[in-house]
Amino acid sequence: MNYTENTPKAGEYLRLTLAHIAKHNLSANPVNYTVWYEYVSGKNLKLKQAVDFLLEKVPPLPTRK
Repeated sequence: MNYTENTPKAGEYLRLTLAHIAKHNLSANPVNYTVWYEYVSGKNLKLKQAVDFLLEKVPPLPTRK
């Protein structure tokens, strides 16, 4: 992937990425961060479509309390 975002846009993607990681109770490791960064940036259309499909069709995993 080519990451050419300016600083404000990259910051926006950072905030959105971390929100998704927190919402889905995931660890903020490089793999999860990359998946969600590419999802929110729209850089990887196939990934976005696959994640959207899973979010719509697969019931969420129970979260730990």
